[in-house]
Amino acid sequence: MVSQALMIGIVVGIFFVGLGIGYVTFQGTSPATPMMSSQEIQQTIRDPQLMNQWHEQMVQDPQFRNQWMKSMMQDQQFMNHWIDTMVSEPEIMQQITSKMVQNQGFIKNLMEEQAQRVVSDAVALYDVRGVETFEIINSKSANLKDGELYPFVLDPIEIIVVAHGFEPTRVGTKSVSLTESDRTYEEILEDLKKNMDTWIEYRYTNPDTQEEQIKKTWLYLHDGYIFACGYYM
Repeated sequence: MVSQALMIGIVVGIFFVGLGIGYVTFQGTSPATPMMSSQEIQQTIRDPQLMNQWHEQMVQDPQFRNQWMKSMMQDQQFMNHWIDTMVSEPEIMQQITSKMVQNQGFIKNLMEEQAQRVVSDAVALYDVRGVETFEIINSKSANLKDGELYPFVLDPIEIIVVAHGFEPTRVGTKSVSLTESDRTYEEILEDLKKNMDTWIEYRYTNPDTQEEQIKKTWLYLHDGYIFACGYYM
């Protein structure tokens, strides 16, 4: 089984070499995720014109990129077709690796957009459901996740976890995000009070690799709570 993190990496790599397929025609039709066989994907991969068109659209249109990536992550069968195709095409995999190395800034932007989107969705739900949202987050609801990214909520006064979309057992514990980041708790809180949102970085054990890595996290102050989502760098 290929991990979700690897899937995201492959999809991002596909974007860099322009390997999108059939999600939208270039005459402006509505997006729709197709069901395509590995053979059909391979045929599309070898179409330089389509590759170039997709590359331009994925880089230049953040809304289109976000919609397509979210649909990809929700369609496991379609994603598996892509993975099978990439594994069987060493030359394409080499192109992907090369492009990813050359486009670190683009990868960073994609992950930041994804984290911010998760937080926005959680805040939107809170505005409708109130504190019931915390129970929904703690239930690990897939509706609030984006790939492997999940929301969590902090109490900035008590400095504790209020809700957690991956480890609900952390509810009530001290927030590592606020106490062990690259800035002091006071600096973070001052920034949030002034701007309502901010990025922080801290070291934490990645559950996928079981290694300590830097985690970059988006914080958004709303109605007395800090809504957050982060990704490992």
